[in-house]
Amino acid sequence: MAYIFDFGISQDDALIEKQALDIKDGDKLLCISSAGEVPLNLLALHNIKIKAVDISVNQNHLVKLKLNAVRSLEPLEAAKFLGYLDTTSEHRNKLYNKVSEFFNEEEKLFWNLNFTVIEKGPIRSARFEKYISKFNGIALMVIGKKNMLHLMELDSIEEQEEFFDNKINSFVLKNIFKIAFHPRLYKNRGIASEGLIYNKEKIISDFFFSKFKSFDPEISSLKTCLLPIQHSPNSTIIFIAKSSTQKYLPRYFFIRYPSLKLQGNFTLFKRLH
Repeated sequence: MAYIFDFGISQDDALIEKQALDIKDGDKLLCISSAGEVPLNLLALHNIKIKAVDISVNQNHLVKLKLNAVRSLEPLEAAKFLGYLDTTSEHRNKLYNKVSEFFNEEEKLFWNLNFTVIEKGPIRSARFEKYISKFNGIALMVIGKKNMLHLMELDSIEEQEEFFDNKINSFVLKNIFKIAFHPRLYKNRGIASEGLIYNKEKIISDFFFSKFKSFDPEISSLKTCLLPIQHSPNSTIIFIAKSSTQKYLPRYFFIRYPSLKLQGNFTLFKRLH
């Protein structure tokens, strides 16, 4: 099965890059585009210039679509248009008319040829997100919707970890993650096979389970960067527990941007003062 994108939402947290690189206003950065959360959220944190690069031109188109959406729409409208929140295809069509005003000719052609992706919510059409969505129902049933929403309302990592361990963590939930992220099942279905080349020593299910818990043991030395779930949303959280409030949206939904410059697979981002 062909996918227009591999990722609809980046799993990485820009706060980690911010602290690790000691980023300051005026800096110039080069980073991987992926689904855009890192470059766009870094812009939300600092007045910097970023050149984002990706082997996939389509991923860059998605990043620019996100940028144009938050430039032209209110945060909740942008969230519905992009697929973070539910809405109808008709509503996305209307929002598209506003977003497309910022397109160049290449972008207009690309999205006109892939308009069904717009109608479904662009981030939901990516390989990873479509795969995760197959496990949403059973995961939420095991967790309990009230428990999931309560977890997202807690104000500190410590409170979240305590509540997670007491109310959510279970043998059944861990096994759902083990099945979903078993290499034989996850490979090609949830991620391109090339994406697992450098993960031979990592237990993928444990990695995503720790992401779900909002604490990753592999980056414990950077734990001071980490914030509660509502401040660092990722695909796993968003697709298991959808919210109708802007509290859980990425930081970049709430800043202003100018237009972008695209050169091949390179995209130049600059924050608007």
